[in-house]
Amino acid sequence: MKDVLDVTGHIARAVRIPVMADIDTGGGNALNAAAITERLIEMDVAGVNIEDQVFPKRCGHMEGKQVIPAEEMAGKVRAMVDVRARLGQDIVINARTDAFAPLGLHEAVFRANLYLDAGADMVFIDGIATRRDIESAAREIRGLLSVNLMDAVTGVKTELIPIPELAKMGIARVSIPVASILVMHKALVDFFRALHASPNGLLAGETFRLSGFKEYTSFVGLPEYRAREQEFLSGAGVPAAPR
Repeated sequence: MKDVLDVTGHIARAVRIPVMADIDTGGGNALNAAAITERLIEMDVAGVNIEDQVFPKRCGHMEGKQVIPAEEMAGKVRAMVDVRARLGQDIVINARTDAFAPLGLHEAVFRANLYLDAGADMVFIDGIATRRDIESAAREIRGLLSVNLMDAVTGVKTELIPIPELAKMGIARVSIPVASILVMHKALVDFFRALHASPNGLLAGETFRLSGFKEYTSFVGLPEYRAREQEFLSGAGVPAAPR
């Protein structure tokens, strides 16, 4: 959880858009989930995902998932809601269930509604399979429903449905969580395979493989840092030290 909180804090400071954190199973019991929620509120994070898997958890599209009792998860949600109310802050609580794969759609919908009754603002059935499953869940769940399209290319275990069509079904949120990781993995593997295969150890002129150095340094804010260097490290605008 320390790693999750550290990375979330870095992201929240680096962007100007709302950040939704993912705390997996909440770091333990309901009190742990509440404590982490308090930390996220301090970071001014906009939302948080928590799930009902047994720890250690698996990716939602992997085999062998297990879930904790529904009431135990509902207790985590209630504890998170209590922290939010006590601090008088606004944070979206998205309660995820992984019950679809091991226990079926009926149990997943039951859990989703239970978590909404516990105070969650939104629910999320991960690994849901087909359009029919999503349509059924959207009808039966008494609140906002989130859908995960994984990479937006294959969907892995979830049928790819155009986002405008999901909106017409009443889906409130769509996540595409692994695309950035898989895109980066392919780019790195392709680049270093090509470099290894090159007879001279170079890929001179193959600029399509990467960002330009100037483009990248601009993206990470180097011009702003250089301006601050000029202002503070060169003595410009800084009063002379007393003699």
